Amino acid sequence: MKNDVVRWSRQPTSNTDNNNSSSSRSSSSRSGSNSSSTHKHRSKSNKLNARQLGPHGARSCQQRAEAATQLQDEQQTIIECDIGNFNFDCNLFKTSFLTQHKPKLSGKSSSKSKCNRSRPLAKTKAVLLLALQFSAVVFLCNFNVGFVAGSVATAASSAGGTSPAAPPSSAPSSTPTAAAPPPPPPSSPLKVHPNGQSPVLPPYVLDYETGGRAKLTPNNGKFAQSGSSGSNNNQLVGHYTHTWAVHIPNGDNGMADAVAKDHGFVNLGKIFDDHYHFAHHKVSKRSLSPATHHQTRLDDDDRVNWAKQQRAKSRSKRDFIRMRPSRTSSRAMSMVDAMTFNDSKWPQMWYLNRGGGLDMNVIPAWKQGITGKGVVVTILDDGLESDHPDIQDNYDPKASYDVNSHDDDPMPHYDMTDSNRHGTRCAGEVAATANNSFCAVGIAYGASVGGVRMLDGDVTDAVEARSLSLNPQHIDIYSASWGPDDDGKTVDGPGELASRAFIEGTTKGRGGKGSIFIWASGNGGREMDNCNCDGYTNSIWTLSISSATEEGHVPWYSEKCSSTLATTYSSGGQGEKQVVTTDLHHSCTVSHTGTSASAPLAAGIAALVLQSNQNLTWRDLQHIVVRTAKPANLKDSSWSRNGVGRRVSHSFGYGLMDAAEMVRVARTWKSVPEQQRCEINAPHVDKVIPPRTHITLQLTVNHCRSVNYLEHVQAKITLTSQRRGDIQLFLRSPANTSVTLLTPRVHDNSRSGFNQWPFMSVHTWGESPQGNWQLEIHNEGRYMAQITQWDMIFYGTETPAQPDDVANPSQSNQFNLYGNDMAHNDVEYDSTGQWRNMQQVGDVGMTRDHSNTAACLKWSDRKCLGLSLLFFMIMQVFFLNFKHANDNNNKNKNNIIKCIR
Repeated sequence: MKNDVVRWSRQPTSNTDNNNSSSSRSSSSRSGSNSSSTHKHRSKSNKLNARQLGPHGARSCQQRAEAATQLQDEQQTIIECDIGNFNFDCNLFKTSFLTQHKPKLSGKSSSKSKCNRSRPLAKTKAVLLLALQFSAVVFLCNFNVGFVAGSVATAASSAGGTSPAAPPSSAPSSTPTAAAPPPPPPSSPLKVHPNGQSPVLPPYVLDYETGGRAKLTPNNGKFAQSGSSGSNNNQLVGHYTHTWAVHIPNGDNGMADAVAKDHGFVNLGKIFDDHYHFAHHKVSKRSLSPATHHQTRLDDDDRVNWAKQQRAKSRSKRDFIRMRPSRTSSRAMSMVDAMTFNDSKWPQMWYLNRGGGLDMNVIPAWKQGITGKGVVVTILDDGLESDHPDIQDNYDPKASYDVNSHDDDPMPHYDMTDSNRHGTRCAGEVAATANNSFCAVGIAYGASVGGVRMLDGDVTDAVEARSLSLNPQHIDIYSASWGPDDDGKTVDGPGELASRAFIEGTTKGRGGKGSIFIWASGNGGREMDNCNCDGYTNSIWTLSISSATEEGHVPWYSEKCSSTLATTYSSGGQGEKQVVTTDLHHSCTVSHTGTSASAPLAAGIAALVLQSNQNLTWRDLQHIVVRTAKPANLKDSSWSRNGVGRRVSHSFGYGLMDAAEMVRVARTWKSVPEQQRCEINAPHVDKVIPPRTHITLQLTVNHCRSVNYLEHVQAKITLTSQRRGDIQLFLRSPANTSVTLLTPRVHDNSRSGFNQWPFMSVHTWGESPQGNWQLEIHNEGRYMAQITQWDMIFYGTETPAQPDDVANPSQSNQFNLYGNDMAHNDVEYDSTGQWRNMQQVGDVGMTRDHSNTAACLKWSDRKCLGLSLLFFMIMQVFFLNFKHANDNNNKNKNNIIKCIR
């Protein structure tokens, strides 16, 4: 509805007092010659004055108009007032804001001056009213945020009809605890997999789409299509390629080639069982839109079970650090002479020959004849210079392939900057030939090494899956020193095919013992990145390796996270030494850097261990790493002791890998019991986390009886936030082990949040899952956040990992559970404090909310209350002054009426 507008107008008049009437008539005649709008506004103003001043005012309107002509040199002034919205007294605006002029002295001057006295008071009244209303609007706008936050929290908790922590009334399974829990809604029951087991593999399908959320779903003949984009959009912005992944059952009998030929594709080869890599050379290699015509043809073919056009993914090598070459190592107080190698760079390989417990401790293993012989390692990277003098004797063509060019030759593409040197450098760390008077010595110089060229082109889900699945019955260890961008804002992981390749490898590779996947933890330290946002290092299928500098410090590029299992040496600051290895053009380098240099060292040590015991499974190797890693000289404030007494760090995992000790333990190792899995799907939490606050959720585990000794723990979280980088996550186990799942990421401005992202921890290795688990969520930003789901997945064994281990049902401070192995973990340990001093929470359970009221955002509750009281006191003072001014104004109105009369 259009609001009424009142325009106040005064016309220029004569300067004399004697011709008032004539002036009025001339003004009237000029008004008639003008548009009728002036008369209309004057009429409206007279009517309004009549309503405001009563009958007397109505009779005196004409007299007031004539009296006004006596003002000298007064200019026309128009003032608008929106009656519909503000309900202001428009006459107040007239008396307050029209230009005030002092009239000449006349017989009526005394009464006129009395009339004008009321104008300053009315002006004060108007200004005071405006200021008061403006203050109220500003405060209510801020205060309303709190009401909205509270209403959201209330609505979220009431939407489900019950407390999110309420356990099912009849379910005997593990449940979240709460104070006075009401019965749960039937739509969100607490689910525990029967006997704590995951679905039998195979058949299975891993539904792991672009956001990196993983879940096992039944195989109904077609791949399940993900309904949401997950927690990252990196793959969504990646261009479409001209390649497809196609599932054709029994395709090896020529059917796959027939399907490709019928639809104009070329069969590039098998990815893994019944899955094939197709290319269509009439489709653009890079396109922003999908080739729907070709996709439809594959979908309509009854021989095709599933097909998907591949999109390019952003993958980065983890050795971008450019530094000056490292200085030459001193031969004093080292073990350089313990091995009679004639390789020119052997004296500079400080991380292998420094001695004193400050190297990888490989020399004692070498002296026992353990060199990695019979073990096959492949480097998943940008190619391998297979004719390099230090590699060619150990090169294995069966462990090599060029996924980018689709041939068997992994030779890198040479350019002016040698950008594809990465794979050759990593391979030399593992298996450079010893005693050939050239370059360096590989840590497993008796092992066979191959290379997969897969980073020198578009990296797709199918490319990754083909690389991870290459000849799994021949290759023992896959080493990868790459991953999603370490930019501090990416949350990404393997796609559905790559995730399936991990599971296929660990369940079927190496004759069922499982392929070993070694992964570099990431170089995003400078960007405040967290490796738990990397779905490769965050995976239970990979052995995530971090770096330590020569002096035992956390490198500036290193990322902290709870999924890192152990550490090897690498580069550090400008004055610290780096890693020696092979390089392109049949050369050497003494300046290999980053976590890219750490992962191949771990792969070489793993090769030594597998030689000492070929029956080790992929989980056996992880158990041995946990038991034998040592803190050594590693300095980090996050060192702490977990529930079974083992030292662990968010920067270094369980410490420095010890090759000789791992070989010793492996020789008498008994394979660990079968992996058990227990997943607890809690009811929807729907808890709001206001800005600058945190909440604590509690989940009680009572019935995961198949898992009594933990290995990996995943907290699968669905969380929404206006700025993902403001979120911090902390987990506390029943044995009081504090775990940091996520640290703040200053560059992460994404609004995507996390969609069932599985934050993984190895810090509770050996503990029992039974008891209360606490998840603490901090929102350090200025925007609201909300958690809608929190599930826990426990992996481990029902019985102790080794027959000699002491059974420990209660897991209460059994620090000597592993005997001498535990003492090894304490070698040269220098505690420098806890990773984080977690706040204690009470027994109120999941409904306990430590957050402040959101009303005042950054202020605490007391300050907020004090500010509110102060505001209302000021309002009261303004109200009293306003009332006093209003009383005076009423008197002035009477004076105005008298003046007009």
